[in-house]
Amino acid sequence: MNRTNFERFLESDEPQVFGSDWEGNEIYEGDEYVETELGLVRMEDIPRFVKETQKVMVAGE
Repeated sequence: MNRTNFERFLESDEPQVFGSDWEGNEIYEGDEYVETELGLVRMEDIPRFVKETQKVMVAGE
């Protein structure tokens, strides 16, 4: 049985994929992100992104 466009309209919408982040994970419409030279990074992943891609230094050492 084929679903009609109206039946598809009534179904709950699944999140729409916008693109992929720097690790290949999906970014969905509505997610906040920044663009970097390594790719897109979701805002909640920024601390981990910085630790994994940047050299962390300690002042005075």
